[in-house]
Amino acid sequence: VLKVDYGQIIQLKKGGDNENENVHLIPYKDTVETIRMRENLDRYNALLAKTDVFLPVGVLACFNVYAKNYHRIFCRESFELNGRFYGPWWVNAKGTVRRQILIDGEETVSLDFKAMNPHLLYSMAGTPYSDVYKDGDPYRLEGYDKESRDARKFCFLVAINSESRGQTIKVVHWKAAEKKVKIGEIDVGK
Repeated sequence: VLKVDYGQIIQLKKGGDNENENVHLIPYKDTVETIRMRENLDRYNALLAKTDVFLPVGVLACFNVYAKNYHRIFCRESFELNGRFYGPWWVNAKGTVRRQILIDGEETVSLDFKAMNPHLLYSMAGTPYSDVYKDGDPYRLEGYDKESRDARKFCFLVAINSESRGQTIKVVHWKAAEKKVKIGEIDVGK
């Protein structure tokens, strides 16, 4: 009998493909690939355990600065999808905080790749991104206010990472309800 180990650093999820399906961790049998991923992540976490990753005195942040271990979560019952890294406190830190992180007393650099996902998609399609977006911001649309830019960016990123239109709609509605914001002129129901 397989059991779900919630402390496992390689995790597999099921669900979320339609409105009525809950997302939850599922058990899996190890393969050569899952063992390799776990061993690599164990080595990286061991390195982090010996590394001082901290914020200078006086930087106000609400983090458990002792949370330094990564884990990976794969979705849709497949180790071919996602595999995003989660865990350490700095993963969810705002850029203003990340820029102040010191590693073994040394300053760090936080790179920001502007509009990376649209750049990659246009590249895959063989169309230079700069030919389409002259101002460099794919989330800004003529005739729409600047405030709705972040909502468009969120919807775009959810859409390209979802398996179906229904899943996209579910996540967008869930996030809007969570943030208590109106979706506005973006009609996600059609």
